Amino acid sequence: MQDIRASSQPVPESGANRHRMRRDSITLGLCAAAYFLAHYIAFIFPDSEKVLMAVWPVGGIGLAALLLNERRLWPHILIAFFIAGNSANLIVGRPIPASLGFMTANICESLISALLITGFSRTAVRFDRVSQVLLLSIAAVAVNAGTALIGAGTAAVTSKASFWMFWRTWWIADGLGILIVTPIIVTLADVKNSVRSIRIFPALEFLFFMALWNMFAYLLFNHADLAHAYYLQPYMLTALIVWAALRFGIAGTSAAAIFLTAIMITSGAVQTGPLSWGGEDMEARLLQSQVFVGLCSFTGYLLAAGYAQLRNAEKTAHEREQLYLAMFEKTNAVKLLIDPTDGSIIDANAAAAAYYGYTLAVLKTMKISDINTLPPETIRQEMAHAVSERRTYFNFRHRLASGIIRDVEVYSSPMDIGGRTLLLSLVHDITERKQAEEALRRSEVFLDTVIEDSPFSLWISDANGTLIRSNKALREIFRVTDDEVVGKYNLFHDDMLIRQGLLPQVQRVFEQGATARFVIAYDTSELSELSLSRHSVLELDTTISPVLDAQGKVSNAIIQHVDISERKKAEAALIQADKMSTLGILATGIAHEVNQPLMAISMALDNIMLRRDMNYTSTKVADMKQYLQRITAIIDSIRTFAREQKEYRDTAFSINASIQNVIDMLGAQYRSHGIGLRIALNDALPQIRGDIYRFEQVVINLLTNANYAVEQRSAGAGPDYRREIAVETACEGDEVLLRVRDNGIGMSEEVQRKLFTPFFTTKPTGEGMGMGLSISFGIVKSMGGTIVVESVPDSHTLFTVRLPIKKTDDGA
Repeated sequence: MQDIRASSQPVPESGANRHRMRRDSITLGLCAAAYFLAHYIAFIFPDSEKVLMAVWPVGGIGLAALLLNERRLWPHILIAFFIAGNSANLIVGRPIPASLGFMTANICESLISALLITGFSRTAVRFDRVSQVLLLSIAAVAVNAGTALIGAGTAAVTSKASFWMFWRTWWIADGLGILIVTPIIVTLADVKNSVRSIRIFPALEFLFFMALWNMFAYLLFNHADLAHAYYLQPYMLTALIVWAALRFGIAGTSAAAIFLTAIMITSGAVQTGPLSWGGEDMEARLLQSQVFVGLCSFTGYLLAAGYAQLRNAEKTAHEREQLYLAMFEKTNAVKLLIDPTDGSIIDANAAAAAYYGYTLAVLKTMKISDINTLPPETIRQEMAHAVSERRTYFNFRHRLASGIIRDVEVYSSPMDIGGRTLLLSLVHDITERKQAEEALRRSEVFLDTVIEDSPFSLWISDANGTLIRSNKALREIFRVTDDEVVGKYNLFHDDMLIRQGLLPQVQRVFEQGATARFVIAYDTSELSELSLSRHSVLELDTTISPVLDAQGKVSNAIIQHVDISERKKAEAALIQADKMSTLGILATGIAHEVNQPLMAISMALDNIMLRRDMNYTSTKVADMKQYLQRITAIIDSIRTFAREQKEYRDTAFSINASIQNVIDMLGAQYRSHGIGLRIALNDALPQIRGDIYRFEQVVINLLTNANYAVEQRSAGAGPDYRREIAVETACEGDEVLLRVRDNGIGMSEEVQRKLFTPFFTTKPTGEGMGMGLSISFGIVKSMGGTIVVESVPDSHTLFTVRLPIKKTDDGA
């Protein structure tokens, strides 16, 4: 039979179904052919009143076919058997009713026997286990006895024959067919593996046994002188079958059964008689001989299966012993076998000896208390926990032979060895890990201290922008507690960030991993999502830095605040002081600008009094109004420039308009001093963002410095020197440029390096604070721009201010 349970080569999924169908078709064809031929073999022998066969291998073939194939094929195999068996019966002339009844009994017999054997077998059926041999005998005796009732009943009804005679013939013939034929076929199905394991001397021994076996079988059933038959008795073959069972297993026993059956059926003792144990006719002799072969085979199968199980048990025990030795002795893991009653070390492996620094002989004389640093009573308690399996994992400190103490983790489990319970302990040195854990703990404590005690207020958010941790400095400047903000405040819901247009910068931190930095005016009373007990109003220099995980994604963000409220106030005071200083410098020119229209008004009033002419009076009054408007404009410009700004105003404005405001205030003064003021403003400039009043202070500082430079050079220059200041605006790329150039005294490289340093000045003591250009530098930087200087002594100085073009809210 073909064993389709054997693994096949993988096939493409598209052809898997076709491959399986082709394989199944071959299997069903072989089964049907074998079943059909088995009927013909049975019909060769005498039958019981031409109805029942005295030799019936068909039952064994049917059962073997089911045992060797998957259950999904069983219905198809049984249908094939039913068709093949009825076909053979019809060919030899059996009546259709008798054929249908006999085949029904045969099909039931094979199916019930297969279900019985496979249902109680935990492994593949190869009859190499005593339980499988016993199940086979139950099928041959008990199951067959039941199905024989169907066959005998069919014979009695269709042939009017003796029911019990037919039942006996069926029971013996079918039962022995199952008992003898089934193991032979199952064994032959595994012949490939048997051939692979053949060795030369066992093969020679088997050939010798088969020669001896066949010789005795032939002499037993073909001895001419029956007067000496007592020399050769069947029990001799029973003794020989023990040899086959113990030496050659189920395969050798099956081979012996095959040859014995062939010799017996063709022997003269069975064909013509007499047989050693009697038999009136050939049918009776066939039945009696089959009983003998069946008992002999069953004995051999039982012995072979029992011996195979015994050898497998010994092999398993040996393998387990080798596995234990491999796991215990031949590993690098430190292992100890300990008696929990007194703590003595029963066994240890080489790794343990190497680790502890003792020889194995010395280690096996020690107790665990000689190694473990715990008190003996505590050790006994821990071993009791291990024995009861209430605990299997321990952390101990073990002392080596050198006296060094090491931290170890121990996994202990109870084992029953030699009738007593011992503890198998696996010891793993974790000293370095403990040291690393302690170092990590100290590092975490240190990091916590650094974060908590940092003078800079900072906090940490998760990947969604929610506050998960804050430090003391942050809680103090915001006047909040962790309970009020941790887990409740979220960057993306911050009203201050949203109103001041800073949320896009925050989003880039979490989406692109960029770092954001900005200055924000903060009022905690306007945070709608939080209920705070106290409030703070702050100016914060804020930096948001991303924290990336191993995949490069933002897992957290660190937000750091620097409270610049006081610094902003100081800067405002310095700016105001610089304004006042600038006004002091410009006072003479401003007085001249105001005095001139006042003198004109005074002279006009005198003339009016003298002439008393209405037309003349009207003309003079109109002139005086213009003078008064000029005075008002000058005073408004001075007020605007001089007033103290309480806050920074970020608006969109025209750089040209800002420059023009300054020219209106200072232009006449420069012209009255003989300074040529050349203005070249680009009318197509886009707007910039910032505080227009602070930017005007930058322009005034640059023009004031230019005025001082040309005045200084003119003091020592000849009559051909012409004092000139040029103001120009332009656009380059995404920047707006302001250039202020003078042909004054110029500066050395050393002065240029220090020019924007606070309190640095080249003016005599009392004529300047040295803050004008420093403040101008800060104002330009706060607008995102730069200011640079180029100068050549006694030639010229050029200040260039570059400011970024920022889109306004309407996208312009």
